[in-house]
Amino acid sequence: MNTVEGSDGPVGMEPPEQQMTGEDVEALFPLWSTWTGGDALCYALRTQGAALTVSGRTWAEIPDEIREAEKHLRTGLPAPNGGD
Repeated sequence: MNTVEGSDGPVGMEPPEQQMTGEDVEALFPLWSTWTGGDALCYALRTQGAALTVSGRTWAEIPDEIREAEKHLRTGLPAPNGGD
């Protein structure tokens, strides 16, 4: 397990990837709400401040996507368009 930097500074421990859930993501990033879409992808939406949405195939991908989106927001760079 690793200590992670969340939206509000360092928070708890990140669970092992294979066990991560949407609730785990919300606990790590309190400003974000999560859901599973009809397309079976995992989604997270920033609920305060700038509107940001990220997606991934698994919940384990979402924390990195959130960090990347928030980094782009802080630096003023355009966010990637979901490409690799």
